[in-house]
Amino acid sequence: MWRFLFGVLLLLSSCTLFSPSTLIVRNDSDYDIEVKYSRGLKSESFIENGKGDYTEVYPGDMSVIVEIKEIGFSRREKLSVKSMENLTYSFSLKE
Repeated sequence: MWRFLFGVLLLLSSCTLFSPSTLIVRNDSDYDIEVKYSRGLKSESFIENGKGDYTEVYPGDMSVIVEIKEIGFSRREKLSVKSMENLTYSFSLKE
């Protein structure tokens, strides 16, 4: 009986603790950007100006690196992702 209860408890906790969250990246800048993720199902994505993209990430601390190659711009942002959270990161750089 204890094994069964332990198994059910383990199953329930693993479903909630390790459920991926959604990170939405919006590009509100005048440039196309390249985004690199330190953790997630994607390692990088290219987002045109005025558009967005998403990836699934796991809970914890992560870094998002935004680069604009045409002007030599790079910015690193640290994000903290909670379990089963939809997180939006908006990037804006105007000329």
